[in-house]
Amino acid sequence: MSSYYEKFLATGEVKCIDDEIPFEIPNGWEWSKLSNVIELLSGQDFIPEKYNSSNQGIPYITGASNIVNGNLVINRWTETPTVIGKLGDLLIVCKGSGVGKMCICNVDKIHIARQIQIIRNFSNAISLSYVKSVVEANLQTIISNAQGVIPGISREHILNLLIPLPPTNEQ
Repeated sequence: MSSYYEKFLATGEVKCIDDEIPFEIPNGWEWSKLSNVIELLSGQDFIPEKYNSSNQGIPYITGASNIVNGNLVINRWTETPTVIGKLGDLLIVCKGSGVGKMCICNVDKIHIARQIQIIRNFSNAISLSYVKSVVEANLQTIISNAQGVIPGISREHILNLLIPLPPTNEQ
């Protein structure tokens, strides 16, 4: 068995991660922390004066009620977006009773509230549909590490998730 290493992009430091590897992967695959292949954006809540129900501005996604059967349900809009999701981003509910619900954004632009996080790939090196499948497979472990009165997924638990990364054509 060969050893596995994590390279930290910011410092160039390399660390052996053999003790973190849960299983062997096929040749051509790599182990990677999710933080090495995605960007994670956290949302911002608005006071009622900053959103509307009259289709003015861009959709304002506030939580689990906006994701039904893997699709977006849009019932609020804002003309002052600050945390903008875009077509193809993976949205995940990170707080509250619907924690773990996910969908791929199917509209050009959205603003997300604090209960939602955006997972965006850095390049085409990873498919967000594949990331969604891996996160779903690890969701119970991620949620079991949640702390606090309201169930939640921390940024660190998502970013530190170790994933098997197949070549792009296999994803």
